Amino acid sequence: MHASDDAERQTGQSSCPVCGKPVRLASEELLRTAFGSIKEETRQLLRLCERCRRRELQQKLIAASGDGKAKKRTANLL
Repeated sequence: MHASDDAERQTGQSSCPVCGKPVRLASEELLRTAFGSIKEETRQLLRLCERCRRRELQQKLIAASGDGKAKKRTANLL
């Protein structure tokens, strides 16, 4: 974890690195209680706003499916 991440977690305020919208961060204690150990990929998702997190997860699901039709159908949604 980076020092700036720690400072942001203490205040509970940050901004989405993708769109700049305000993001309320969960405390490190809450994350440990809820998840135990967390991969860096999950930490990065938790730094995103709800909309950007949803878009990122959708893109990953589409890529994992390997379905070209799904990519075309959802291109306008992303």
